[in-house]
Amino acid sequence: VEDVELPDTPGLKTAFALLDRDLFATAEMDASDEMTATYVKTLMKFNMGSSLPFEGEGGLTHYLELLREYYNEPGFTAYRVYYDPSGAAYNGVACTYNAPLLKEYLLGIAQISVEDKIDYLEKAYCYFYTVADEPSAEEQFKIAKNALDVYKQILTDADAELRLQYAGTENYEYYSEVISNSLLTLPDLLPGSFLNGQLQQWDIEDYTIVPLIQNFQNKANRKQMVQGREDMELWTYTCNFPTYPYPTSHIDDYNLGFRLTSWMCKDYDWDGFLQWRSVGFVYGTIGGSAVSDPWEVVNTASGRPGEGIFLYPGKKYGLDEPCPSIRAFIYRDGTEDYEVLRTVEKIYEENGIESTYALSDIYQKVFTGVIPITDSYVFENVRAELFELITALRSDVGILYQDVEIGFDSAEIIFKCVNEQADVTIDGESVKADEDGLYHITIDLTKQSSCKIKVTCDKEEKEYIKILLDGVLGTVCDFEKAGEAKDYVLVSKKDAKTEISNQQEKALSGKGAVHMTLNPEKNDVIPYFVIDKSSKLVESNWKDISGMQFYLYNASSEDINMEITYFTSSETALDTYRLTAGEWTLIEVTMPEGIKDADKIQEFDFNFKQGSSAELYLDNFVTITKGEK
Repeated sequence: VEDVELPDTPGLKTAFALLDRDLFATAEMDASDEMTATYVKTLMKFNMGSSLPFEGEGGLTHYLELLREYYNEPGFTAYRVYYDPSGAAYNGVACTYNAPLLKEYLLGIAQISVEDKIDYLEKAYCYFYTVADEPSAEEQFKIAKNALDVYKQILTDADAELRLQYAGTENYEYYSEVISNSLLTLPDLLPGSFLNGQLQQWDIEDYTIVPLIQNFQNKANRKQMVQGREDMELWTYTCNFPTYPYPTSHIDDYNLGFRLTSWMCKDYDWDGFLQWRSVGFVYGTIGGSAVSDPWEVVNTASGRPGEGIFLYPGKKYGLDEPCPSIRAFIYRDGTEDYEVLRTVEKIYEENGIESTYALSDIYQKVFTGVIPITDSYVFENVRAELFELITALRSDVGILYQDVEIGFDSAEIIFKCVNEQADVTIDGESVKADEDGLYHITIDLTKQSSCKIKVTCDKEEKEYIKILLDGVLGTVCDFEKAGEAKDYVLVSKKDAKTEISNQQEKALSGKGAVHMTLNPEKNDVIPYFVIDKSSKLVESNWKDISGMQFYLYNASSEDINMEITYFTSSETALDTYRLTAGEWTLIEVTMPEGIKDADKIQEFDFNFKQGSSAELYLDNFVTITKGEK
């Protein structure tokens, strides 16, 4: 038992769609309101937010009664505002859903929020899943834009009406300061496999975008998702895709990946997780196609085992409620982990320091991008480390890391003690804090890859081993004594050029750098360079490589993106970097944990956009290998 208090309802919004009672009624032989409510309440036990039961039936009055009944129940993380998918014009503008009715529901929710002094809109979202969902073609984007334009007008008009209604009353201040903002910023989810550029192209960037989880694999994509949208919510989702090695809820995948989706939500500041369906079994037919017993036939949508099914019909085994899957328990574990991570974040906030670095040190041990580890023993050790961190942070000998910068041959550590009266030594030598209570430490990485921080306060003391490199420095190349360029890198096409340049202004240290000119004529090819097993840059057993660091100077006139992959029998993406024109960029390649075929790695590829050109200088290459120094 750990000393961390978990709230009844986690802070992560979730949307596990129930969709229609027909999806379970035939299996349960029960289409009653009571059985519908049982399914919704069972989902709530596993922190799987859904829609209100039998929403839309009984009109707005019944809907508001349900909202009041369920809102503060444990596990009620979020709910979809009801909408009627039958089109109805709004202010003379054609609309693909019943816009006047949606406005009526939003007004009703806002009004009971004011009456009860409870912001019922805080957990609400709109999701026009029958109207604008996963757009890809031009016509679909036009429909999505229409839905959004009308939606924005509804919110504006509803806010104006409510301000007029409460003007001059004792409720105006509460509406104006609390409810109005929730109404005007109410998320409207748009799932899809797209990047922000498409949203700008179709002028629909005001949607709350919900990209497939694999869209967040590299840094460039993650940055693009939030650029210019920092004040908006950002969700992620799964729907048939992705598949391994990305996290999935499929029966034949590692459960650990599904659990770690909640960790990813915390790391990347995603506000919610959408699963397109939570139950999807119908005995009989759907659209003329036979549907089998989910207890016996596990392949569902697109042949993915267990896809969209987290609860199973209990009737077959004499139960009066659905039977939860192991994956439901796993997901709930993840949402509870989310709250443990929030605990660390709150302690840091109380001490006036961002927890970004401290938690990133945890995250990088369990996933890379959005590819999770698969070793449950490693995960349990990291989770135990997380609880140890919380215990230390609540003591007088805890330390709070503000930042750690790892360079070519040195590292800078900045931290603060929880108790500013504590004494600190670094590798046995006493050090002092600055006037702001911060310790600034420099470590020579050519001599050590970790340091020991000891904190003492009264009779209590604790030692921290800070690992700065995940392994040891392997080959270090600064091209002071360089051979031919082909000994280090291979380039893509005959028109590409590579040489050892002796220009001092294009070298960080030593006497030179590898100079590459890729596709100068901008032919319709993919420019790239390669580090393979023959390269002098990596003189180690390739299965022992945990990472590499080097600098690239972009001598081109424009910023360019570079995708890094490694090749075994197939190609696997690692990350994407933005190389700023006229600047050196530090490239840090981290190999994911638990690569099954690491001994089969043939090469690392560094790819650029098809048809583009690049002029680059490579210097200060460091190989990091597994092991301890």
